[in-house]
Amino acid sequence: MPMGAEILIVDDDQDLREILARLVRKEGFTPLTAADCSSALELLRLRGAEVMLADVHLPDRDGLELLQKAREMDPDLPAILPSRRLPK
Repeated sequence: MPMGAEILIVDDDQDLREILARLVRKEGFTPLTAADCSSALELLRLRGAEVMLADVHLPDRDGLELLQKAREMDPDLPAILPSRRLPK
């Protein structure tokens, strides 16, 4: 992945988003952040991203649904969806 590549970070926890954004920036990448699925999809539509890092549990939709919609826009979008538990 090229330096400066945009990484979309999606999490409703603002502190976690900020920590991840700092780490991504420190490694030479450009963080894009969203607190929910709707905002994340809008960022993907407007800017795209090289990778998406998204929580599975989001306030407006399930992170797996976000992944499905994101892949409709970009079928090759790499994604990481860490979670302690899967949605029901």
